[in-house]
Amino acid sequence: MPVPDVEAEAQGPVLEAIVESASQCRSPGAFDRVYKDECMYTFATPEHADGLFTNLKTWEGVCSDLLLLDSLKSGCPLYLWERHVRMPLTEEEKAERSSKPTEMAIGTEEGFRSQSQPFTVQKEFALAVVARGQAHLVSASASSVPAGVAAALSAVMEKESASKLDDIAVWREDVQVSRYAADLEQLPAKGKAVSMDPATWKCYETGDTGNLWLNLSTGVIGSGRPQWDGEKNIGGNGSALRHFEATGRKYPLAVKLGTITPDGADVYSYAPDEDDMVLDPLLKKHLLHWGIDMARMEKTEKTMAEWQVDFNMQFEFNKITEAGSSLRPVSGPGLLGLKNLGSTCYMNSVLQVLHSVPDVKARFADQREAVFQGTPAGQCGDSLGLNLAKLGRALCDGVTYAPAPVRGDASLTPEDEGRVVNPARVRRILGKGHAEFSSNRQQDAAEFLSWMLDLVSRAERADPALTQGGAHPGRPLEDLFQLGVQQRVLCTESGKVAYKNDRDSCLALQIDLGSATNMEAVSAYEDRQSKRQRTAGGPPSGTASKDEEDKVLPRVPLAACLGAWTADETIEGYHSAALGRPTTASKSQRVSAFPPFLFLRLDRYCMDRETWTAKKIECEVEVPETLDLEHLRGAGPQPDEELQPEDAAQGGTGSSGGTAAAASWDDDIVAQIVAMGFSENGAKRACLATGNGGGGGVEACMNWVLEHMGDPDINDPPVAPGGGGGAAAEEADPNAVAMLCGMGFSESHAKAALKAKGGSTEQAADWLLSNMDDLDSAVAQVNAAAVAPAVGDAREPLDGPGKYELVGFISHMGQNTSCGHYVCHIKKDVPGIGKHWVIFNDEKVALSENPPFGLGYVYLFKRVGA
Repeated sequence: MPVPDVEAEAQGPVLEAIVESASQCRSPGAFDRVYKDECMYTFATPEHADGLFTNLKTWEGVCSDLLLLDSLKSGCPLYLWERHVRMPLTEEEKAERSSKPTEMAIGTEEGFRSQSQPFTVQKEFALAVVARGQAHLVSASASSVPAGVAAALSAVMEKESASKLDDIAVWREDVQVSRYAADLEQLPAKGKAVSMDPATWKCYETGDTGNLWLNLSTGVIGSGRPQWDGEKNIGGNGSALRHFEATGRKYPLAVKLGTITPDGADVYSYAPDEDDMVLDPLLKKHLLHWGIDMARMEKTEKTMAEWQVDFNMQFEFNKITEAGSSLRPVSGPGLLGLKNLGSTCYMNSVLQVLHSVPDVKARFADQREAVFQGTPAGQCGDSLGLNLAKLGRALCDGVTYAPAPVRGDASLTPEDEGRVVNPARVRRILGKGHAEFSSNRQQDAAEFLSWMLDLVSRAERADPALTQGGAHPGRPLEDLFQLGVQQRVLCTESGKVAYKNDRDSCLALQIDLGSATNMEAVSAYEDRQSKRQRTAGGPPSGTASKDEEDKVLPRVPLAACLGAWTADETIEGYHSAALGRPTTASKSQRVSAFPPFLFLRLDRYCMDRETWTAKKIECEVEVPETLDLEHLRGAGPQPDEELQPEDAAQGGTGSSGGTAAAASWDDDIVAQIVAMGFSENGAKRACLATGNGGGGGVEACMNWVLEHMGDPDINDPPVAPGGGGGAAAEEADPNAVAMLCGMGFSESHAKAALKAKGGSTEQAADWLLSNMDDLDSAVAQVNAAAVAPAVGDAREPLDGPGKYELVGFISHMGQNTSCGHYVCHIKKDVPGIGKHWVIFNDEKVALSENPPFGLGYVYLFKRVGA
């Protein structure tokens, strides 16, 4: 719909439309959400050439192309029209914005300015009226506009956009207070006062004058690790660490001299149990002991944070992802990047991989018109189906909107030019009701994938129309990835067997480093690294040496991981239905159905049983681009096998264990296991399976969880012996309902929350608090999904040949899934090139030259011929 010029006053049919619709206009209150920064159906923003229109009844923004549709759906023709025009910066503004960030943060004044742009924005406003199928713009200050309409217009204009309230994009590295600071021993100064003149500082060992660290206990000045600026070492030889070693490791804290200011300084702890940057709350006192007055000091060197920032700012895309390769950027349909909203690379990678599946495009992007029309006005902001259709249209078809014309030299960015999509609204919906995925912290991509598929399944139950399109219409999306798992348990005493069939959305494989084929090369590399570290030493510089050797990782064949998955497992205390008592059993598993698309996860992260912290198994797994898994197919009961009685299925071929020795789970043990990062349902299953740990308590339960992490049903709600209790019970736990009601929620709200979160009281409370803005609507959706026929219940799996080709994989860089960075590689049809691997690193999309197949975390395989 074309947008006309702004008229000073409303007249004729336009004025009539305003008067007739004035009563529909609403002014948002403090807790109301206004979506005025992006179209509900597209990614057009107020910077689009035609601006953005925000409905004064629903407070939902829409672009000019869909203005008529929105007006008909809402019944309200009145809108706030807003357009942003970029203006070039003045010389003073350019100078102010040229300052570099000083901390590893996003969205803070000192950190990476996620919103800093080389221009200013001039905002234009007007009242928009849809009359006789045309858009008309009237001055916001026109005297002909009724007072109620003017008030609503002004309120929407001044109201902060919902996305601004949601998107607190701040991330910074946590620096802990050193445990050695409070009682730090300082040797007598006695003439060892340190000059406050930086020109006099030098390393005690070599005389170097850069990268100097003062040991706060001994007063000795030594060099830190070498700091490399390209080919040049600009300071550091490791003498500070060697001094720490030479003094018996008694004096761990050192301060970087050139960073001392009245506000603080860089402090490093050499202590083995810290070995990191730390905070010293008594730094002023400790420095004064050596004659240094912080209040009179000025910074002369970069802080470690500044080194890290510079290192990240200079770290080119190709160096981060595929060292030595010159990566060629690409864009277009299927080749758009996703904006990182602050540690959302895990979500971006999952979204990109899922949208490479043809059925995802067919169900959402291709069905967008029906989804758009079928979503009621006022509910677009919280509709998962609509927002996936909107995202799918952009990612798959490459349909985005460029901004308004730029005046002067205010240049465009890749996001402006339609090569990057902002997934903020999808992120909010997918994170809603989940304490972690709604936060700005880094998350596990595999867990997010499972969560997202579950949310899509719920949306499909509420609206079966979302299952239309694609090769399998009428089937829920999760069916495309559902792997059938057949578990066989042999009672070794009676010789009788029991079978149980489960489904899982991912084939999870554990990694055994003992199967690595190059351990001699790994050992040799580690010996060389050990020698280097002994000679270098000192605090990390944040930069890499030019002579640093590529790391040699263990190489594990995928066949070894598959073999471990199918291997027999001994179960002690298995409750044999054949014998009616506990005994020993042998459990094995096979595949009962191969889906059209198979997600395979390599469990690179495990729990260190000594420290009870997550750690990463660093290795390469030899994952081929074609895979034949037919040898994993299970044949089911054999003619020569004798089956156990039917209640054997309750006895535990799955992770709910051998014998359900406990009548219920111990809440204290469950809480301790959950605090270690495991699921509540897994903790409850461990308690039921081990009788609340028996004599071993929480440690026995913890060991059971670690041994059963790969079980398909480990995170499913458990059922207590006798079928009672548990999250799967028909009625909500009265105690849980009472607890939630005690927080101020109604009984109906509490029951719906428990239903939505599988009976978990803690997660139900989070769900209620997360949905406070529209709780009645959220409860209605949960109840509707509960009474609606489950899409595809009792359906046969989409089984087929177990021969696959690799079409995408997600890789993670970092020591555990709560930090680091995710990227994904997807095989795409690239215009002018054909099938080629493409790397998606948030906003950056490029042709991949050396896909790291062996370093992936989650792999997506497509059935050959599917």
